[in-house]
Amino acid sequence: LGDHPAVLMFALGNEIPPGVVRWHGRQHVERFLRSLYDGAKTLSPDSLFTYGNFPPTEFLDLSFFDVCAFNVYLHREPELRAYLARLQNIAGDRPVLMGEVGLDSRRNGEYTQAQVLTWQMRTIMAAGCIGAFVFAWTDAWYRGGHDIEDWDFGLTRRDRQPKQSLA
Repeated sequence: LGDHPAVLMFALGNEIPPGVVRWHGRQHVERFLRSLYDGAKTLSPDSLFTYGNFPPTEFLDLSFFDVCAFNVYLHREPELRAYLARLQNIAGDRPVLMGEVGLDSRRNGEYTQAQVLTWQMRTIMAAGCIGAFVFAWTDAWYRGGHDIEDWDFGLTRRDRQPKQSLA
């Protein structure tokens, strides 16, 4: 960063389920997220804020966020390239960040995971995105208080040994 001060970025939520959006209504969810943004911006006006959206709720108007972040799991390059172009249109003049990308190595193998992550990152950066986060660091993860044992998205195995995608 040189002489430039670091800019902090925070995600104020991630993937509100489509059923929740339908139940409460689009405008209610947008107002809720806007209130989170306004409160956070008041507390930290120089920080950037985003929300981790995903394709089932891409219709939400979240244009008040500083960065347009999306979690997208497309495993074929032409489809990812096309969807990234769509996200650039949704984002308007805001930067696009890929909040989650990746591939399950349990079903696809570690070699294929490494190959897919390579072209995903190349395609994401070529599309003008500001960056991407690979989901996840390790395969030892939990949801709802339970081990998730039927997916292996991590860059490391459950024993923390690096996979080919990290090596």
